[in-house]
Amino acid sequence: MYLSNLRSIAIIAILHAVGLYGLTSLYGNLFLDLTPLNLLITALIFWLATEPEKRTKNMGGAWAAIFAIGWGVEWLGVHTGLIFGEYAYGPTLGVKFFNIPLVIGVNWIIVTLSAYAWASVWTSTRWGRVLLGSAFMVLLDVAIEPVAIRYNYWQWAEGVVPLKNYLGWFVVSLAVTGIWSAVAPKVPNRTHQITYFVLFLFFLTLNVFIYVGLV
Repeated sequence: MYLSNLRSIAIIAILHAVGLYGLTSLYGNLFLDLTPLNLLITALIFWLATEPEKRTKNMGGAWAAIFAIGWGVEWLGVHTGLIFGEYAYGPTLGVKFFNIPLVIGVNWIIVTLSAYAWASVWTSTRWGRVLLGSAFMVLLDVAIEPVAIRYNYWQWAEGVVPLKNYLGWFVVSLAVTGIWSAVAPKVPNRTHQITYFVLFLFFLTLNVFIYVGLV
């Protein structure tokens, strides 16, 4: 099965627009429970938006590696306080294994691929995309953090996001974007590119709602 970029982008945009409306409505708790499903659907669309002939074992292996590294550093972070600082996950992201939501690895895949693809808009070199993509991943995390705290994705021990978190994000991002760059198409997927913009707009809008006290 293959989804064109136009259809894939439309589905992702609608999915997040509905999610934004739901989270800021009277049914916010119901939509919050759908967060893991949102991540899984987005990852599935990423896969289906890739031409069948480009779905190689190397691509699947890169996805698996990013998932494993993402989940692994979260385990290390939660259980040791290393890398990101001291934090713990709430119930919002669903089923946990060793206190780490399983879908957090899926989230790392989505953010890595979308940030790398968005970086390709600004540079055509592989390592330029790795560096800029990593910076875009950190920028997205800056937008995510207030939302994550408000909706109990996770909580920080001191109630404040430490600088260490963003430094850790950049280092880990270099690793996962480096892995993806080895197998990524020379012309990045348009769906991945636009998804970064959709995600950033989604979290930026929620930040505004949080700031003015509407959620």
